[in-house]
Amino acid sequence: MKKAFTLIELLVVIAIIAILAAILFPVFAQAKLAAKKTVAISNMKQYGIAGAMYLADNDDHFMFGFGARPTGTWGYTVIHPYPAGWFDDGTWATPGRIVMANEHPMNSVQPYVKNLQLSEVAGGTMYQGNPPDYTATRLGTPGNVGMSYNGYLHSLSSSAVAYPSNVPMYSTSMGLANMQGRALTSPALRCDQPANADGSPPGCIYSASATSSADGVNGGVWFWPAPAGTQAATYSGGIVVARTDSSAKFIHISAGTGDTYNTNILEPWFHYTNGGPVGIRLCAENNSSSYYACFFSPDQDGTRTMWSSILDAH
Repeated sequence: MKKAFTLIELLVVIAIIAILAAILFPVFAQAKLAAKKTVAISNMKQYGIAGAMYLADNDDHFMFGFGARPTGTWGYTVIHPYPAGWFDDGTWATPGRIVMANEHPMNSVQPYVKNLQLSEVAGGTMYQGNPPDYTATRLGTPGNVGMSYNGYLHSLSSSAVAYPSNVPMYSTSMGLANMQGRALTSPALRCDQPANADGSPPGCIYSASATSSADGVNGGVWFWPAPAGTQAATYSGGIVVARTDSSAKFIHISAGTGDTYNTNILEPWFHYTNGGPVGIRLCAENNSSSYYACFFSPDQDGTRTMWSSILDAH
């Protein structure tokens, strides 16, 4: 006589498998997310090291935050080709524009990083930085960028950073998304002065205390180019940061469902809606100086006490 499972026994086995799957799948998902976060921290560490190597080779001055146009004006609002020269649209393959693109900090550290893939945020939405680039003559392979350079460090001396373990150099503050073929610095200095070769005034340089354009004051600008609905948090409810001392760290942020707010000076944004940032926290050293994003300010000490004015701005 053949033995076989009864219908009840089969249903019990199926139910047990379903229960185990319900228990284990979230665990697997969390493990996968943790692995992505570990990779992101490792990649960010490489960029921190690359930045330190750049400093050593360039008289202890940080990378430019953006390039200068051949006309001598800073392109602080420009999304630069990444890498330089990967397409020819009649403009960006010209010698002057190649120089400009190579001055962008995602390109200027490539001799030290030597890998375009390290700048990606794993699992992030992919979107074209400038769709017309993809109809131009292709000269190379576009890179994907899911991180951004702290543009307040633009040509700044490393000695001007009082707390290197606090100040971000690179971060995944562009959200859970990758810009394809282009790179944008955010935050950036508002550089309306002429571009001097060394970045010095009246070129463009960060100053928390300057009160007029004659003093080289620039102020900060913030961009959020990611598609609508992009989450601010990249992995496990936070972002990854490479500090100016080359260390890399995961930072938790308070983005959640609905409207969420915080008072944390070491969080880029103060207001989120459904996980996306809608308000950034700005700080000023005195009532006459410019405001800068507190989290990225090169002289921030991690506290609220050094700033005379703190503004939560949408």
